[in-house]
Amino acid sequence: MGWICYRHWTYGRETQDHGYMTTNTTAALRSALSTWRAGRQERREARAARRSLEHELASYYTPRDVEDLLSLIKNVEGPEAEHMRDILTNNLLRTA
Repeated sequence: MGWICYRHWTYGRETQDHGYMTTNTTAALRSALSTWRAGRQERREARAARRSLEHELASYYTPRDVEDLLSLIKNVEGPEAEHMRDILTNNLLRTA
């Protein structure tokens, strides 16, 4: 904690702990805040990409369109392909 030493002509010298943050604590907080902000920005970008993909795939809703796209991505692995499958399946369910 931050110790403050001061003098007063009637009380003499006094030292008190006022609980101020030291430079090390401030640097650690700034680093943590910077990490949090970077993570928040990544989440925003990922959410925007998901919304964009949902918007692009919204026009594929007929069973034939959906089956064609699903057959194209059936051998593709990864979270993006899984998300595409989910969107296309939801499109198909909305029309049923």
